[in-house]
This record gives sequence, C-alpha cells and structure tokens, in this order.
Amino acid sequence: MRERLRDVMATVFEVPVSDIPDDADSVTMPGWDSLRHLELMLELEMSFGVRIPADQVPELTSVGAIEDALRDHGAG
Repeated sequence: MRERLRDVMATVFEVPVSDIPDDADSVTMPGWDSLRHLELMLELEMSFGVRIPADQVPELTSVGAIEDALRDHGAG
C-alpha cells in the first residue's frame, strides 16, 4: 500500500516517487498546501476506491496517517 500511496502523492505533487520519503508530511513536503491536500484526498479516493469523510480530511497530513485511514476504510 505504501508504494501505491507514494505513487499517488508523486502524481499530485508532480515530483518523482523517490522525492517522497516514508515519513513525508505536510510540514516537510514542499508544495503540500491546502489546495494540494484536497487534490491528494480526491486522488486517493479515486485510486483506492474509498470514501474519506470530510471531517477526517484535515487530520491526514502524513504518509502514516493516510495509510492508517486508507486501511480503516477498507483499502488494501
């Protein structure tokens, strides 16, 4: 799942996958602003076939948090 998540992030942030570390978060990742965050959430929903509740979106600001949420919502 982590590699697939990093692939989605690379697409949204328009960077090579190698530029997305396993501990990437909204503070350390260049270009991760509020607009890109929303784009990332939408792309994750489409790519993983899940629905991320709007109240959870603001909390998903790191690779680990996103990965946990995707698992919780049945993505595999």
